[in-house]
Amino acid sequence: MRRQIASLAKTIPELRALAERKAHIGERCGGVRGGSVGLPVSVHWLEVYEEAARLMLRLAGCADLKWMLLPVEGWRPAYRAVCRSWSRVVCSPAAGELADRLDRMLRRIDRLSTPSDGRVTVVQCPDCSASLAVPQGMRDGWCPECGERLDLDMLVSGRVDAAGRAVMTCSPAEAADWLTDRAGLRTTRKQVSNWLARGRLPKARRLGHGVWEFNQAELIEVRDRA
Repeated sequence: MRRQIASLAKTIPELRALAERKAHIGERCGGVRGGSVGLPVSVHWLEVYEEAARLMLRLAGCADLKWMLLPVEGWRPAYRAVCRSWSRVVCSPAAGELADRLDRMLRRIDRLSTPSDGRVTVVQCPDCSASLAVPQGMRDGWCPECGERLDLDMLVSGRVDAAGRAVMTCSPAEAADWLTDRAGLRTTRKQVSNWLARGRLPKARRLGHGVWEFNQAELIEVRDRA
């Protein structure tokens, strides 16, 4: 149990960072040229952070009930109190239940923090127009620029619907850049050229030497199947 509590103490600030961090979609996932795109503040990770911090306060409450009255930001001194009063914690009548909760919490965090495929959808905050890179599966969050709470499911759906109707005129290399930068799908010029040669982009129209009209949704669909 002591090792698990130490693991929880190490994990809590990482959960906070997951909730609040900003990131550049770049080096490993394809960069957005000419600027950076922030990640929305995750409502989901903030809730997990608060749940983990409250569990630490509850553990400290085995030694002194005053710790259970603190806000979640008090988890650090609560952890120090657990370390100082270890015998009182493990001898508490609630120790068994808390050990089970601790084990479930750590297992849940481990499952939730399994890396995704890195795919993002770039949307705009309807309040301040900031560009946000929404990771796959994130349903709601706060804009890191203006603090507005956002329905990310709705914004992503709208972005995908718009892409379904949208076309762009460019070269295969530029289409590959768009898939990499805007859709978060690493793609090369050679891949796009091969799709064209094999007829896998039936909606694409050749407009001139090296210039095509591409349907954005079709590009994403074909890349997803690649």
